[in-house]
Amino acid sequence: MKKTILIIVAIILVIVVGIILLTNKPLKQSEILTVHYSGTNASTSILVDSIAPGDFISSPLNITGKARGWYFEGSFPVSLVDGDGLIIANGIAQAKGDWMTSEFVPFETKIVFVKPANASAFGNRGSLILKKDNPSGMPAYDASIEIPVKFK
Repeated sequence: MKKTILIIVAIILVIVVGIILLTNKPLKQSEILTVHYSGTNASTSILVDSIAPGDFISSPLNITGKARGWYFEGSFPVSLVDGDGLIIANGIAQAKGDWMTSEFVPFETKIVFVKPANASAFGNRGSLILKKDNPSGMPAYDASIEIPVKFK
């Protein structure tokens, strides 16, 4: 009788641990550390100082760095998306100097957001997306950087 109870308890424990592991899948190292660049020279034309891939973030989110050739009228758009890719906040990065130069120009912005209600369904993951301002609308001039983050 005791053996039967122990076997049943062991089976239940294995099932519970299996469910926990399957529903709370940790991020792979490559998912945490990968920054996605798109567009010509995106990886060499913007540097974000305040946020690193895989950082835990909370509101308000201060973003700083430097960029060259990303500004139009001294600014460019920034978005924060949840793990499903839905935009939860937008902001405008402002140049902190003369933006009409081929040199790097510092920028900053602050994004206020509410942690997504479905954050745990996506492992509390999201992305910070900075987009080169492209008033021409021509795809050849598009560029962006996507930094994976986690919500606190």
